[in-house]
Amino acid sequence: MRTKNRHSRSSARRPAGGLMVLGLTLAPVSTFAQQEAVGDSSTSTGLQLEEVVVTAQKRSERLQDVPVPVTAVTAEALLEQNQLRAQDFFSSVPGLDLQFINGRSNLAIRGITTGPATGNPVVGYTVDDVPFGSSAGLAGLFGTAPDLDPSDLARIEVLRGPQGTLYGASSMGGLVKYVTVDPSTDRLSGSVAADMHTIDGGHGPGYNARGSINIPLGETLAVRASAFTREDPGYIDNVVTGKAGVNKSEVAGARWSALWRPSDTLSVKLGAMYQSTKTFGTPDVDVRLGGFLQSDTFGTGPSAAKNQVYSAIVTDKIGRSELTSVSSYTLSSNYDTLDYSATGQNLAWPLIYGISPAASVLRQDYSTRKFTQEVRLTTPIMARLDWLVGAFYTHETTPYMIRSWATVATDGTVVAQPILWDDTQIFSEYAAFTDLTARLTDRFNVQLGARFSSNRQTIHHRQYTVFDAQGFFFSDPTSNDHAVTYLFTPQYKISPDHMVYARVATGYRPGGPNVVCGDQGGGVNIPCQYLSDKTTN
Repeated sequence: MRTKNRHSRSSARRPAGGLMVLGLTLAPVSTFAQQEAVGDSSTSTGLQLEEVVVTAQKRSERLQDVPVPVTAVTAEALLEQNQLRAQDFFSSVPGLDLQFINGRSNLAIRGITTGPATGNPVVGYTVDDVPFGSSAGLAGLFGTAPDLDPSDLARIEVLRGPQGTLYGASSMGGLVKYVTVDPSTDRLSGSVAADMHTIDGGHGPGYNARGSINIPLGETLAVRASAFTREDPGYIDNVVTGKAGVNKSEVAGARWSALWRPSDTLSVKLGAMYQSTKTFGTPDVDVRLGGFLQSDTFGTGPSAAKNQVYSAIVTDKIGRSELTSVSSYTLSSNYDTLDYSATGQNLAWPLIYGISPAASVLRQDYSTRKFTQEVRLTTPIMARLDWLVGAFYTHETTPYMIRSWATVATDGTVVAQPILWDDTQIFSEYAAFTDLTARLTDRFNVQLGARFSSNRQTIHHRQYTVFDAQGFFFSDPTSNDHAVTYLFTPQYKISPDHMVYARVATGYRPGGPNVVCGDQGGGVNIPCQYLSDKTTN
């Protein structure tokens, strides 16, 4: 339902020009709250080289020891380069293709994609190991990358290639991990920062303001809170409505976390995150007009997204083993409005509704309520075997509504509603996974892993369209599917800082039910479900 006229429109983003940054930082958060790093290598000039620690394999390891293609960047690196948006960082990572859908960023890693708005997501996102976004919604709608303020991040890790064994569904292209700053009991600290900027050809200045505070509440408990707001000016003008800078966007968010360590072995981390994104127009331009101009009709362009994530992470060390529980509940709501005239539907409005000139407007509303639970145990077996075993469960409900209006092209007056879709998609998945690392020698390791996943989906579909002879169409298809993913990684350490490795890994994304299925006549029989996609790297 999201077809665009590719001959007349394209997505455009003007490079930042005439950039002016005015910044003020008060009481900066100390290094321990900005990144997780170890090491104390120094040069004669006083510069310090720090070894970045990542959790790509669900355990803390030096970046140069991880046998996975990983790009990691700390929050300080983002702030130093004034990279305050997700797209600023993603556009510079090798192997990533950054797409924009109604002002929201969508990623493809190593070319694994089926387009911006078809099929389930192919790139997974986690925030502190909590899955972000829908596992089974359309990629362009429910697979949008989160846009966290870097002042609240320890680092971002981008894992290239399928990650299905440890991270499950919809990570067949890769995974993006956001690792936030933990509250600290060391001392009271905080930061305040602001900047203003302009974009070449933009209408008005943009700004960013953010602040955070870390508060110790004793020797075992600390809390951290942060908030930010950002406005990016628009630079695309609409020749139909006369509005300038229609692709202006506003983003605001807040995050709260608490960390309790009652003993050396037990820790409990609670988190809550809220984010709101508003875009006042699409980033499309009409190439026939030249320059940064568009011809979208009245009543189209605005979109909004709100996301809430609540999480609880409990870690308990039992002897040499470590048990981790990750629970989360996610709420998201989104809508967008599109110029749907390029489909040609508006050509029928003079005959059906007697309006001319006519236009078509499409509005999509979609939301997700999602619960996830993961439990995993890491434990050594004898002297040279490390074992990780875990289980995962998720249940999500996604209402999805499409409404189309027939409008008068000259002023946007709504005449009729020729299309109405009302869907509710329910997705449940169970999974079990294991990973075994054998240290055959002091330098040679072999890693083996596998995951079994089983999912069930139901779509309650209600449809009305003026073009359908029957008018109304009802369907309640279901699907059942499972997938097995695996990985095999031999690794040889030439020295403490150099290694070579080979990696074979698989990933998948769930299939699902077909709303229209069965005997269609003329010898056409459509299956009532499609199976999962798989990829091998």
